Amino acid sequence: MNIQKKIGKYNRLRWACRGVVILSTLTSIWANVLHSQAAMVPIIINSLPPVIILAGFEMSSRIPLWEGPWYHPRRWARPIAMVGITGIGGWLSYWHQRSAFFRYSKEEQTAMLLPLAIDGLMIIASVAILDLGDRVNELNAWLEGDKVTTYKPRDPEAPIKVKAEVGPSKKQLIADVFKRYPEWKPAQIAEKVGATPSYAYGVMKALKEEAEKATANGDMEPATA
Repeated sequence: MNIQKKIGKYNRLRWACRGVVILSTLTSIWANVLHSQAAMVPIIINSLPPVIILAGFEMSSRIPLWEGPWYHPRRWARPIAMVGITGIGGWLSYWHQRSAFFRYSKEEQTAMLLPLAIDGLMIIASVAILDLGDRVNELNAWLEGDKVTTYKPRDPEAPIKVKAEVGPSKKQLIADVFKRYPEWKPAQIAEKVGATPSYAYGVMKALKEEAEKATANGDMEPATA
């Protein structure tokens, strides 16, 4: 399967997971509303817990952590607050759904386990969307740079081709900057050379993999000599 087909497959799976998120969220809201009275205000109040769960998970998973010292309060304030808020929403949603399911099904096991399955499915589908998005970004980076190989300096005595007069490619620039500043992140290198972060990430990942392979081959050579 080529890269374009993989991207198409992952995009279809992402839409399927989005459908699961929407369906499970609406089901959770519906079950919470069943617990409420037949009035507008109680319905609105009881429909908030599933929304809080989904919003809290999205904010805590999609927004990167602050890149500072691990002990700094700013690094952990948002994740801790999101865990607490999402936990409150999950707790309220569970008991609302359990009460509604027991009222209509009269089965204790259904009332206990079905709310966990509904809200858990919503979170699992959201995680799948994030994972598939990362895969799509990686494949797009490979398409943008074709197949990335280890950068080698040009031989001064080699004949210069016409394309070389344009200047070094972005792959070569990324390789040079990455060699000088290996601690830099893809976004920093991308800004330095004028490339996209996803492309810089793909180039850096390929360079690291080839460096690891070269190191491993170098360690094996004495043993086979």
